Amino acid sequence: MLRSLSARVALRIGIFASLATLATSTMAQERDPAAAQALFDSARELLKQGKLAEACAKFQESNRLDPALATQFQLANCYEQTGRIATAWAAFLQVASTSRATNQTAREEVARDRAAKLEARLPRLVINVPEPSKVPGLEIRRNGMLVGSAQWGTPVAVDPGEIELTVSAPGKRTLHQVLRAEEGKTATYDLPLLAQEDGGAVAPPLAAPVGPTAPPPPVSPAPTSSASPKPAAPTPPIDDSTVSKRHHNTALVLGIAGVGVVGLGVGTVFAVMAKNKATDSKANCSSSDPNRCDPVGVGVRNQAIEKGNVATVASIAGGAALLGAGVIWLLSGSSDEKSSGRATVRASADVGAEHGTFYLQGSF
Repeated sequence: MLRSLSARVALRIGIFASLATLATSTMAQERDPAAAQALFDSARELLKQGKLAEACAKFQESNRLDPALATQFQLANCYEQTGRIATAWAAFLQVASTSRATNQTAREEVARDRAAKLEARLPRLVINVPEPSKVPGLEIRRNGMLVGSAQWGTPVAVDPGEIELTVSAPGKRTLHQVLRAEEGKTATYDLPLLAQEDGGAVAPPLAAPVGPTAPPPPVSPAPTSSASPKPAAPTPPIDDSTVSKRHHNTALVLGIAGVGVVGLGVGTVFAVMAKNKATDSKANCSSSDPNRCDPVGVGVRNQAIEKGNVATVASIAGGAALLGAGVIWLLSGSSDEKSSGRATVRASADVGAEHGTFYLQGSF
């Protein structure tokens, strides 16, 4: 029994460790700074040649592979040149907000100025949904994007050009409507009542047979068994202490897991800030030798290193907490396994400025 319990626990630990490793490495696997830089350079050349659609696509892919404020600013600029002024306006505001959070005052001012110049040109759309039209399951989509009920009756900035509305609801005929948004104007659309969906022909009920009907055959009584039924096995009572322990373990696991999620979130934020600082330092460094920087570049790069250290420590601590929570949950098992195998586990983490270690000790 003890060997079987140990095998089950080992299997659980292996599965959870694999899942934890996959989850923590997914972000790193999708980041490709080298490819992002190549796409960024190519997009800037395409922008100079007037190939706007291709340039925007490359800027967008570069930002996906390695998010950076410089790329996001260029992407917003590309959106504006292609006429997608509402998308550009929102992108400039996002760049300004992120720049403010990272103390990049100059970039924040430029981004806010670009957004302010676009705001007066924005087309807006108001979709009004009267009460009689608010049927259960109503769904409105604008160019394929869901328009939530919070947007109904509110002027929403949209890109100029044709707007296709698709309205559907269970049992109703789908409505398609094409509107046109113009710069500096507000278009209003009042949703009409949706028509009932055409139903198929209903098959009539089968007619009763005409004429005499043969009486139904007699039903013989079911044979009875002389053997008395066996009484059901009594249900064992639930141990209140076991329920209390389970609730305690659940609260403990959720608490540790919450700390882990917060740690990973802090690590991610500081990693992005460190990457942005490193990118900004390039403007004050030699193009032939990235390690030769003026005092401003050295200061910015030192800030990037500090934020990177914080990101490393927070990520290690968060990962250790998540792994510890998972191990405690996996080793909890059922009350029968606890009583028979008497499995115990102790987990601890040692996190320093340049290292992080997770210790696990258990007996089965």
